[in-house]
Amino acid sequence: MKLNLPAELQPGRSRKKVVKNINIFWIEPGKVIPGGGWRFKFYMAKDKQIVKMRVPKNQSPTGIRELDISSLDRKPISDYYRMAGKFVNVENHVYYDTGVFAAAVINQEHVAELFTKGSTQAGNVVNNGAAIARKGEFLTNMVTDGEFDNSTSFLLEMISVDILLTSEPATTVTNGAIIAPAHNTIATYSAANHFKAISRQFKLSFRRSEQVMVSGLLYEFPSPFVASGSFGASLGGFVQNGFSVPSWNKLSEIHALQSNDRFSVDITPVVSGFVPQVPFEIRVLFIGKRIQTLFA
Repeated sequence: MKLNLPAELQPGRSRKKVVKNINIFWIEPGKVIPGGGWRFKFYMAKDKQIVKMRVPKNQSPTGIRELDISSLDRKPISDYYRMAGKFVNVENHVYYDTGVFAAAVINQEHVAELFTKGSTQAGNVVNNGAAIARKGEFLTNMVTDGEFDNSTSFLLEMISVDILLTSEPATTVTNGAIIAPAHNTIATYSAANHFKAISRQFKLSFRRSEQVMVSGLLYEFPSPFVASGSFGASLGGFVQNGFSVPSWNKLSEIHALQSNDRFSVDITPVVSGFVPQVPFEIRVLFIGKRIQTLFA
């Protein structure tokens, strides 16, 4: 496919390959490239994605009904769940991104902006600015700029926050990954007090196109991925948020997200002056169903 752009929008000598069967939807002007030319960001309009649902033969001769994914957007959760068990071309999936905090003072201006960068991009520790050269899959499974892969749509059913604190400090790298899980027989800080502060002194805001769709303190977004048991010495162990049986969902309606949608999550401290004694991570999980279309 050839791009016929006005002269003032021509990108210069180098051009990127354009994927077949995908049409240009709109163009976002970028910065001037040293040496001449412009850099643009292209947003691509995909073919309409379809959710296939089993229905009685008297409703469809094939027993399959096709739904435009946009028809599910903002559908009440209770109505959606009555349909979701009949979907045939979806898979359960979790997308995640993580804010990394150091053992240093946390004030209200230390906001973690999540789902804005991908696993191959650089990041930073939220409250001291230390560079994270590459986020990697330890922190996120999003692609570049926090987007879904092209041809991917996602039915967001639940937002969860995963927090796991232990009372035994370990050796970690800048992104929070443990490299030396040494056993410490003496707990020098309270994991329970840290958990209380983190779960009740930070607020989550989910945005679509800069509009806040849902917001609340972190304890309002429990995780279904719960560890159980206690390990370590008499003062050891861990504290984690979550539930063993799903009983609460902060979302009251489904969000049908596509690869060119703009969405993000902010984790904002609601008080200043919290000084954690150990580094920690706040991981936000998008739980739902993924639909992928492979282009020829």
